[in-house]
Amino acid sequence: WFERSRIAAASHTRMMKFVLVLLGFAAAAQAFAPAARVAGRGATALAMAADKDPIMSSADFIAKVMATGDMDKKEATAAAQAVFAAIKGAVSEGNRVQIRDFGTFERRYRSPRTYRNPRTGEEIQADASYAAAFSASKKFKDAVNGGSA
Repeated sequence: WFERSRIAAASHTRMMKFVLVLLGFAAAAQAFAPAARVAGRGATALAMAADKDPIMSSADFIAKVMATGDMDKKEATAAAQAVFAAIKGAVSEGNRVQIRDFGTFERRYRSPRTYRNPRTGEEIQADASYAAAFSASKKFKDAVNGGSA
């Protein structure tokens, strides 16, 4: 069993090198090795580095918190989950959460509306609901647009 898994891992590594070379990422293919895997996701991390519009997942966010907060993974995960839970709880109760120099999270009311199905022309009634909203602060907007944070 161990030998088969070792062979499969080596085969996977060779396949990823081939795909990276084929796609024109020769430098990334040179760097790709089991030791170069970032957080156990070697190919994904390399693909994200080559991607023009990467998406930060919660695992990436936790890794960033670990790096800046001098914490281990368990502490960083607990800290991130606590912040998310506090914001979610406050907003779901109808409170605004304002974080200076970052932005404001709030709950906005959506009134009941009547929609029309474009295919059949049938009217569809949508119930009133609430939607979560985020408004970025001026400093946050400036940082996104290339200014200093």
